[in-house]
Amino acid sequence: MRAYIRWLCEIGLEDVGEVGGKAAHLGSLTRAGFPVPRGFSILAAAFDLFMEENRLRARASALLGPADLKDLGGLRDRCESLRHVFLEAILPEPIERVIRAAYGVLSAQEGSDLLPVSVRSSVTTPDLARTSFPGQMDTYHNIRDADALPVFVKRCWASVWSFGAVAHRIAIGLDPFFIRIAPVVQRFLPADAAGVLFTVNPLDASAPEMVIDACFGLGEAVVSGRFEQDRFVVGRNSTQVLSERIGRKARRIAADAGRGQGTRELAVPEEEAVRPCLRKEQILELAETGKAIERHFGAPQDIEWAYAEGSLHILQSRPARILSPAVSGSRCVGPASGGGDREAPPSEWTSASDTPVDPARSCYTAANIREAVPGVLTPLSLEGLRFLENGFREANRRLGILSGRELAGKDFFFVGSFYGRAFLNLSAFREITSRVPGASAWELEREEADADPGAAAVGKRGILAHPFFLGRVGVRALARLHRLPREARECRARVEQKARADRDSIRSREVSNTELRSLLEAGRGQAQEAMTLHLEVSQFAVFFYEALRRLTARWLGDRDGSLAARLVAGLGTLESARPGWELRRLADRAARSPVLREIFAAHRPGEIGPVLERAGGPEEASFKAELAAFMDRYGHRGAHEAELMAPSWAEDPGFVYGAIRSFLARTDLECPEALEGRQAREGKQAESAARAGLRPWRRPLFGHVLARARRFIVLREAMKETLVRGLAVSKLLFRTAGSRLFAAGALEDCHDVYFLREDEMLDLLGGRAPDPGLRERLERRKREYHWNQRVDLPERFEGRPSPLRSEPEPKPRGAGLVLRGIPASPGRACGPARVVTDLGSDLIIEPGEILVVPVADAAWAQLFLLAAGLVVEMGGLLSHGSIVAREYGLPAVVNVKKATACLRTGQRIEVDGNSGEVRALEGDCST
Repeated sequence: MRAYIRWLCEIGLEDVGEVGGKAAHLGSLTRAGFPVPRGFSILAAAFDLFMEENRLRARASALLGPADLKDLGGLRDRCESLRHVFLEAILPEPIERVIRAAYGVLSAQEGSDLLPVSVRSSVTTPDLARTSFPGQMDTYHNIRDADALPVFVKRCWASVWSFGAVAHRIAIGLDPFFIRIAPVVQRFLPADAAGVLFTVNPLDASAPEMVIDACFGLGEAVVSGRFEQDRFVVGRNSTQVLSERIGRKARRIAADAGRGQGTRELAVPEEEAVRPCLRKEQILELAETGKAIERHFGAPQDIEWAYAEGSLHILQSRPARILSPAVSGSRCVGPASGGGDREAPPSEWTSASDTPVDPARSCYTAANIREAVPGVLTPLSLEGLRFLENGFREANRRLGILSGRELAGKDFFFVGSFYGRAFLNLSAFREITSRVPGASAWELEREEADADPGAAAVGKRGILAHPFFLGRVGVRALARLHRLPREARECRARVEQKARADRDSIRSREVSNTELRSLLEAGRGQAQEAMTLHLEVSQFAVFFYEALRRLTARWLGDRDGSLAARLVAGLGTLESARPGWELRRLADRAARSPVLREIFAAHRPGEIGPVLERAGGPEEASFKAELAAFMDRYGHRGAHEAELMAPSWAEDPGFVYGAIRSFLARTDLECPEALEGRQAREGKQAESAARAGLRPWRRPLFGHVLARARRFIVLREAMKETLVRGLAVSKLLFRTAGSRLFAAGALEDCHDVYFLREDEMLDLLGGRAPDPGLRERLERRKREYHWNQRVDLPERFEGRPSPLRSEPEPKPRGAGLVLRGIPASPGRACGPARVVTDLGSDLIIEPGEILVVPVADAAWAQLFLLAAGLVVEMGGLLSHGSIVAREYGLPAVVNVKKATACLRTGQRIEVDGNSGEVRALEGDCST
């Protein structure tokens, strides 16, 4: 038996080559007396014998093909085929015999005939350099059958070929065949509460804190990030609870009593969901145990734990990795920091990407740009701000507002970047808008959220300007009004054609480094023209929408702007609203098939793709064809689209599957056709009522302004979609470049490409050897990138901002709290809040809930159809979230500061999209 089985009580860290990292740590803890559930390790030698007797290495090598990431769809299919090969392979009789025997001994030790056990993956590599691949291999719980246990061991082995695990190994340059699985079989614990303990704060190792994430039921809910959870911060020195955040834990994962095997999700009663899942004495016991485990291993630890029947059990411990939210809400794996993320940042620093400040124009704002470019950008992504700067320059030059002489010697006039974040130069925009009567910079003037933009615009007066200047601007503006729609259509066609050609080239053949470099360089001019047209269109959209608000305020008494908002809703052709409609239609199509309904209900979003591929009925085939068409049309969209490191839906389709799953779970939603029709009718009714309330001589001007506002709002969203489509191909090219440069030894990690400047990357692709200082520059940039994550900057500031450590978030407050923002979409909604700060693919929005989010970009907007109302911390009247909310008829208030901190999930709130107020309520409310 010892050739293939070792008991945990016999194992130590010295055995990691035989049993993998997880089992070695559990064995070491068992021998040291920590409360680890009994179990045994199935040694890596068993995996080797299984591979050898079934000739799996040769078969897998032939099936996997070239180890690259150029064709993610094909790689996903090959990985799924490999899993099937493993599952169908024969388990050697000696291995099956010892597994059954060991299970019998373990059952006898625990006093049970059919002991429920868990099967967990433990990984080892020949050089022992990597023994932890968290979250990539499968775990199975509540297995009660000696006949079934060998099957689940094979499933555990087969999970080495899951798409995510293989893609990760390729991305980090690890041979896909380099790892071995040594499954751990342990007594299954029907946990009352479980989770993860970090013996250091994972975001700030310098803080004397430990962090506990906890949930009801099995800890899988915490590890996967699927559900809300509780968070407790405990002092390392005092072992006192410093802070706690109690989530609304509406669901838990528990043993499936009905099947007698496996797990299932169960609802948690409302009164239980909002209470802490750990008592104070349990928190302190867990913290003390964590410190003891850290002392045992001599390094900070990431510990999985469970409380079952009142007792603490340790399920896993591994060295803690100090995390960095490389892209919040994204599945993009951040680059290694070379240890820089552990280093405490200085009080202030200046990086090479920070822009100089012009003393004459020194006021900056995050308004308007933060919705499109949220969070900290990698250096390569920050270089894209040059396209934005040049776009603003060219757009204003075409209108005759700015001359080349005024911009001479100024590298950055409109845009700035500090601590990895993008800002607009408010001083510059005030200067520009002051030259044109009727123009306004109100979209950037959001510090006072309850200011009335309509009134502000009415009171706006341009500076006295030379008649020639005004005449030139007027003539050029009329010319651009006439030409812009045609130029935008032509640009969109060119971008789409080039995007398809570049994507096909990269996926269909092995392009050379020279060709790759040419593709990147060829896209620059087209990208700049698309950006310039987008900004021109945006300026006209803002101008005409503000003009519409002025007219409705003056002539129709529309002081809160709700009428103007209704007049530009229900447009039907709005590009940014289409993905939501199409996802809803895909869900309706899936609902017609019992097979598809079961697939989406029984699997996590990350697991749905491979299962879906095997569904072969006519309804399923039709659905898959429609899904493929959706991904072809919208697969370039995704969260944090401006960050090159962030994946698109095509690269990580989990969000798309999760959205369809959410729609399928809801039977209360209005069908897309009915909702679209109702919005269109309400828009026409609002227009008819407005015209009826106007004096006849005012109607032509009103109609002209309304038509222009509608046209340019639609065109603005279309050009934004065009930019993202081109950017998605750039992401593919940059990822390919990173993989090439890593394979050639020019980079230590394929993710290092995002910390290069573009000229440095092009030089390396051109064959130039890395200069001696490149590695040091990359390490400095990665270190600063991680430092930047910890900086809190104001929305508006003068001069260069001084970094502030993040202030303590305000605690949620109860009834009587009133938050104010910008009324973005008219209407009123009451219901429980659903506070979401991380866009996970498993997000569930219950009927009647009001979505409270930090930002509303293209990915977030697809969730609006599930909500009864919307509250957003950022945004303006023409930001993406506001436009889509109006199109969906969703009451919305944007620019509500610290809404996600002040409100809590489950708290009853009222959203007033007319007044811009969000109120916390007591008890029920009626809409």
